[in-house]
Formats: sequence, structure tokens, C-alpha cells
Amino acid sequence: MPRHRQAHAIAQAGSQTTAHKDQDQVLHTTPEQGTRAGVSLRYGVSLAVPGHWGTWVVNVLGSFALGLILAHPAFGDPRLRLILGTGVMGGFTTYSTFNTDTLRLVQEGQMGLAALNVVGTLALCLGAGALGLWLGR
Repeated sequence: MPRHRQAHAIAQAGSQTTAHKDQDQVLHTTPEQGTRAGVSLRYGVSLAVPGHWGTWVVNVLGSFALGLILAHPAFGDPRLRLILGTGVMGGFTTYSTFNTDTLRLVQEGQMGLAALNVVGTLALCLGAGALGLWLGR
């Protein structure tokens, strides 16, 4: 085999080994580590999009991502789904913040915005989740 082909074969084998090591490393991550990553992502979104709009962004993106994680074959390993779905998405999304945001709007007398928050969150999260499932297949 010519030298350049040998070098290419060695490089290709090395990249496959690296990809396998990367996958092994991800699968040795715990759901708790995934949760920390999700919480950090959520904090970043809350800095970029403050208030109840940030909660919308987080929950809609999280619904989409979870749908994709559950349906796409690339996420077929049960351990990977546990880390990403339960860990990362569990730390990223939040019902409790949606709930308190809505109640705060009601207490402030902003009934229209509170209703929009409930209906909009439900519609967008269901739609985003369905889109993620559809794209994952």
C-alpha cells in the first residue's frame, strides 16, 4: 500500500477510535451531570431573555429537544436518553417557573397576559414537541 494511503487509513482509524471514545465518555456521564449542564443552559437563556418570555423560550426549546431525543435513532441508547432527556432537559426546562410566572401575572392584574402565557405555552410546547418527534423519525 502506498504511503499516502497508509497515512489516510491510519488517520481514518484514529478518527473512528476518537468518535468511539467520545461516545463512551458521554455514556459515562451521569444524569446529575446532565442536569447541571441543563441548569447552566437555562441560566444562559434567562440572561438573554429575562422574565416569563425566557421561560417560554426554555420550555418550547426543551419540548422540541426532548421530542427529538425520544424519536431520533442517534439517541437510541437508553443511557444517552436518560442523560439528555431526564438530565439535561430536566435541568433546562421548568414547570414551576411557568407556574409562578403565570401566578405573578395574575397577582399583578395582567389577566390577558396570564391567559396568553398558559395558552401560548401549551400550544407552543405541544407543537415544538410534535415537531421534534416528527423530525427525529
